[in-house]
Amino acid sequence: MKAPLIAWVAVWMQLLPVVVAARRWREIDRAHRGLLLWLLLLVAMDLFQRLWVVVLHRGNNLFIEHFATPLQGGLILLVLAEFQVRPVARNTVRIMVPLALAWWAVTTAFFEDTNNFSVLSGPVIDLLALSAALLAFVTRLQDEEVPVLRTSWCWILAGLAIFFATNSAISIFQAVATSRQDWEFLVRSLIYKSGIDILAVTCIAWGFLWPIPPRSSGASSSRPLSP
Repeated sequence: MKAPLIAWVAVWMQLLPVVVAARRWREIDRAHRGLLLWLLLLVAMDLFQRLWVVVLHRGNNLFIEHFATPLQGGLILLVLAEFQVRPVARNTVRIMVPLALAWWAVTTAFFEDTNNFSVLSGPVIDLLALSAALLAFVTRLQDEEVPVLRTSWCWILAGLAIFFATNSAISIFQAVATSRQDWEFLVRSLIYKSGIDILAVTCIAWGFLWPIPPRSSGASSSRPLSP
């Protein structure tokens, strides 16, 4: 199946935040650098899948996505832990990482069809990432004293939420379409996913244009009580 043009646009658009951030690399903290590494891993996986089919002529390349899931999923959860402003939230998201990896190992070994899109491991890890992004967004929204649309975290977390909200569901629909050999629906779902991914990555790139505040330790996240 030939990938539509918008799918390739979505792949290369994942490099846009990297290009934007390159001009202010010294200002970027550990969380934002981890996010850029995650985007580079996404691009590397997409290109390797294409290489597997076009250059190596090995046929089905969906297993690559399955085995890239623990690396990409674990990394983005660690990144989202860094975006948390409350110590409890930060530690909770970090605890998600070994649980997500254990879930991936069990489902991939016993339940997943690695020749098809993921219906268990990938969608669940995407939901965990979505929950972590929304948790960071809500807690930061409560503590922020400047207009949120002028903050880096607002656009980045919104972009990640959009990305994972779509990916957590679309993989299941793609798996059903592949099982039924409904290639027309599979192409439509890929076009839809690519459009949403472009929107999400654009939000993330826009976030890198705004000042990145120093990370809060969480100790001063609540405002002092009035006398």
